[in-house]
Amino acid sequence: MAAPKGISEKRLAEALRKHAGIPAHAARALRVSRANVSIRMASSPELQRVAAEAKAEVIDMAEGNVVAAIRRRDMPTTRWFLERHHPAYARKREIKDMAPPDPQTEAKRAEVMRLVVAMLEERARLGSPRIFAKGPAPKMLEITDHGGKPRASDKRSWGPPER
Repeated sequence: MAAPKGISEKRLAEALRKHAGIPAHAARALRVSRANVSIRMASSPELQRVAAEAKAEVIDMAEGNVVAAIRRRDMPTTRWFLERHHPAYARKREIKDMAPPDPQTEAKRAEVMRLVVAMLEERARLGSPRIFAKGPAPKMLEITDHGGKPRASDKRSWGPPER
């Protein structure tokens, strides 16, 4: 694919350097479309290199700012850094007071799983690569465990065909 014309590679490279290698920002500065810049970059290893170098330079600056903030004893930055880079400081997640599963719901889920396993075993026995035979798929299987009212999240798109 030929690269779109109109802007020199040199001007585009300068714009990429100035805008941290971000094609959308370079395109806006040059008043051309992002697609134009993306096509030009895809067809030019030199522009790809320039964009990668510009991004690496910004990352280096950001890392330097983090180190400088830590050296200034900036506690929020120090904490942020440790939470992301040291396992002992990672945020812990605690599960509180989980209610035990409802026996009726668990029985329904177990029955659904038994039916799914039976269906898959039957398919394997018949050597059938299709989940559903030709024709319509089975209707939605509804699991109700909230006072008989089904929730949208309880509907599954699999299950045995209705009999």
